[in-house]
Amino acid sequence: MLDLYAQPGVTRWLFASGRWLTSDPANPHTPREIISSGLQPQASDDFAPWLDKVDKVVAVCDDDPVMDRIEVQARDLAGVAANVVRSQEYYLDATAPSANKGDGVTALANLFGVPLEQVAVIGDQANDIAMFRVAGMAIAMGQAKPEVQAAAHRIAASNENAGVADAIARFVVPTL
Repeated sequence: MLDLYAQPGVTRWLFASGRWLTSDPANPHTPREIISSGLQPQASDDFAPWLDKVDKVVAVCDDDPVMDRIEVQARDLAGVAANVVRSQEYYLDATAPSANKGDGVTALANLFGVPLEQVAVIGDQANDIAMFRVAGMAIAMGQAKPEVQAAAHRIAASNENAGVADAIARFVVPTL
C-alpha cells in the first residue's frame, strides 16, 4: 500500500505504535490531523521499521482524479486483507478489516449494554457506511455524497446548516 501511495502529489502517512510518520510534514492537512490524532508527525522516507506495527496507512491528496484512481487500485491490491475507504475526500485510509466504524460502534454498544437497534449514528463520509449498517438509526449529513446518503436511514441538514443539531432535534429526540 505504501508503494502504491508513493506517487507524485500524494503524501503518505503511517500510524503505528502510537506514532505518526509522514512523507511530508508540510502537507496542508497536517495541522488538522495533529488536532484530530493528538500526535505530532515524524518526517520519514523509510517506513520499513514500522511495517510489523501498522495501525493505518493513509494517502493524502487534494487531486480528486488521482485519489479516485488510487482508491480503485488500493481496493484491488488489498482485497479482503484490508479495509480501504475514504475518511475525507483527500484521505484514503487502509486499515485492518475489523478496524472500521461499524465494529467500533458494535464494541461500544456491547460495552455499555445498549442494543444496536437503539444506537443512532451520524456521518458524512464513506468510512461512516460501516456504522450505518449496524446502527438502528443511521443519519447522513446533508453534504454527504449520494452513496453515503443512500446508506443512511435519514438525511440531516449540512454542516453549514447545523446538521448535527438538526439530526438530533428531528430524528433522535422524537424517539426518546
